[in-house]
Amino acid sequence: MVSVVSRALLEVRDLTVQFGSGGRAVRVVDGVSFRVEAGEVVALVGESGSGKSVTALALARLLPEVSGRIVGGRFFLRGRMCAASRRGRCGGCVVGGLRMCFRSRWRR
Repeated sequence: MVSVVSRALLEVRDLTVQFGSGGRAVRVVDGVSFRVEAGEVVALVGESGSGKSVTALALARLLPEVSGRIVGGRFFLRGRMCAASRRGRCGGCVVGGLRMCFRSRWRR
């Protein structure tokens, strides 16, 4: 099977994030997919607690290492596939290519 590389600036497919582990794990983002073309401006909009910030933090590799974990999905940045479940080289390129504006002060 031939893998088709995304031509979008950013494409997220089935992103899944959980906090905790084992029987205490809570899935906070479940199967999020979206695509951003070059030149587009995107805002993640939703109710409080719907996963907007966790989605952005996961893509930028800023989830708390102790409790937050990407458990599924993958994403492409400028056509380059990044394994969403692993930290590594691709994580650095995402941080360099994304910009986030938080509504309130955020501390890591």
